[in-house]
Amino acid sequence: MRKNTNDESGTTLTAEARRRTAAPFHGVARSGVANLVGGVLGAAVNLGLLVLVARSLPRHDAGIVFATTSLFVLVEAAARLGVDVSIVHFFAGARARGRPAEPARYLRAALVPVLVVGAVAGLVLALLAPQILDAVLRGGSVSHGRGLMIALAVAIPVAAAYDVVVGATRGLGAVRPTVALERFLRPTLQVVLVGIALSLGGGAFAVVLAWVAPYFVVAVLGGVWLRRLLPDGTDQERRAVGSGEPAAFWRFTLPRALASMAQIGLQRLDILLVGALRGPVAAAVYTGATRFVVVGQLGNQVISYAVQPRLAGLVAVGDLDSARRLYRLSTAWLIALTWPLFLVVAVAAPLVLDILGPGYRSGRWVMLLLAGAMLVGSGSGLVDIVLITLGKTRWNLGDTLVALTINVVLNIVLIPRLGITGAALAWAVSIVVGNVIALTQVRRGFRLDPFGGLATLVAAVAAVCFAALPGVAVAVFGLRVWPVVAATAVGSLAYVAVLYRLRGRLQLDLVRGRRPPRSDAATPAMQTREDSFARDEA
Repeated sequence: MRKNTNDESGTTLTAEARRRTAAPFHGVARSGVANLVGGVLGAAVNLGLLVLVARSLPRHDAGIVFATTSLFVLVEAAARLGVDVSIVHFFAGARARGRPAEPARYLRAALVPVLVVGAVAGLVLALLAPQILDAVLRGGSVSHGRGLMIALAVAIPVAAAYDVVVGATRGLGAVRPTVALERFLRPTLQVVLVGIALSLGGGAFAVVLAWVAPYFVVAVLGGVWLRRLLPDGTDQERRAVGSGEPAAFWRFTLPRALASMAQIGLQRLDILLVGALRGPVAAAVYTGATRFVVVGQLGNQVISYAVQPRLAGLVAVGDLDSARRLYRLSTAWLIALTWPLFLVVAVAAPLVLDILGPGYRSGRWVMLLLAGAMLVGSGSGLVDIVLITLGKTRWNLGDTLVALTINVVLNIVLIPRLGITGAALAWAVSIVVGNVIALTQVRRGFRLDPFGGLATLVAAVAAVCFAALPGVAVAVFGLRVWPVVAATAVGSLAYVAVLYRLRGRLQLDLVRGRRPPRSDAATPAMQTREDSFARDEA
């Protein structure tokens, strides 16, 4: 049994112990940085798209765009059945155990049901288009409404299959498809096509068509990329399809499917409820306010995409000691990445909303409430991914359904009374409750928790650099652009300097590709896994 070392705690370690501690994390930091670069690009492009639509269309039409695309995201999430997450778990486990024939079998078991469910969901959406539009837009008129819904319906199975395919590439250890297709190409094409539609005088119908078209392009490219990555097994392995494999896959996946739908519901259902109860204009303001905060959730995706395959591999071979350290380390990464955005948004919400144009400042309390809730969420680390990786998909499902129920009930009660502020309060409460429940489960059930000295230190530094400094500037000079920008710039320089000093404890030296010598690997099995991961991530 290896001696348990905890680099995250700040304890002095020998050089050999440090190399052993770092071994399971080799490649995770590099994958995380690749995802970070792609995530920053994707976030910037998505924000650009939000601003473009908000400033180019009347708020009524912008609300139609935001509500119908949110409906698309909800239905597409339901159609993919949670397979985009579970397939990463099964692919990574197959790689860790050295079974190259399993991924192709899991892919066949997963993709066909997703396509069928996506096609059925799209058909229902097309057939009930008038009734659905009337419900989500409080009877607002939509030009070419049926055509708009048919376009979304056709794209649903394509988008669902694309998400599964890109998830499969992550399970095979490849970061580039996610970065290139999901983080860069799809949002870039959306901005370009939406910009063209708006420049030609198009309204909500043209914008939605331009927004959905890139899914067809990236779906084809993703399929080609996955085909090149799939490992080849022997003829005997390809014929040996275990009858229990599809059953095991779907036993794991179905709870995750419901949880995935509930999670997307937490992010998008409130927009539909605001539109249904308050109309398209309120939906436009609420979407503008929440999307700036939700961009921070991309940080969660960035870290989880890098960490989940490695975490699944560690759990598959029973190395819970390394899994525990990876959970704490990834929490420090998540705080370092997301807290600056949430803190600045909380301090300067009205200035941020001014970017969208006149009439959007009424969303300032939405931004404040959600920024606070997101600080709690990111401080909890990848707790949902940990539950899933440990095989507790039913626990994760229960947690998410509780949070969704709280969200929906509070939305129905609060939106008629408080408007978009009530919707934000409902979401904030559900975020905090969901995270507290999940943290209690992983701590009591597996003695795992995200809290440690390193994460606390990073959080304190972020609070000083991005809340205290801009807050002082606002108190002295008032809520004006230049003091906030100047204070944030100074805070950013100080923050980067501190993170650089902490690079060893944050394992950021692994980004440069340095690996522990083979002789220092903890076990031959661990070294074999690290060799395999390094080849696939190269």
